[in-house]
Amino acid sequence: MRVAVVDDQGVVRAGIAALIGLEPDIEVVAQASNGSEAVDLAETMGAEIDVMLLDVEMPGVDGLQALPRVREVSPHTRVLMLTTGLGVSSIVTGSCRLCLEGPACRGSGGINSRGEGRQAGG
Repeated sequence: MRVAVVDDQGVVRAGIAALIGLEPDIEVVAQASNGSEAVDLAETMGAEIDVMLLDVEMPGVDGLQALPRVREVSPHTRVLMLTTGLGVSSIVTGSCRLCLEGPACRGSGGINSRGEGRQAGG
């Protein structure tokens, strides 16, 4: 699995990359420090990134703002949102909004307006 790590805190980004890089079947192929760089990675390396670890809270373009564009330019890349600074309710609310409004989620599973999981096609 090829992974990109996006976090504005260099020590955190390097630590995550080092830890997951120890796994024999995971290769860290890219790192970035903000949402704009995450979109650039998706545009230039999208076919080479299986999973993007994307921090929620970053200066400038944050992870929630970058997510729709990353998904648009690299739809096969799975995105795992990371955070240490926000409350869970803020993350769930933002993620639900993105999923409900985003074209990649419509009709493909995800979360309904009550925050409940639903089956693909339902």
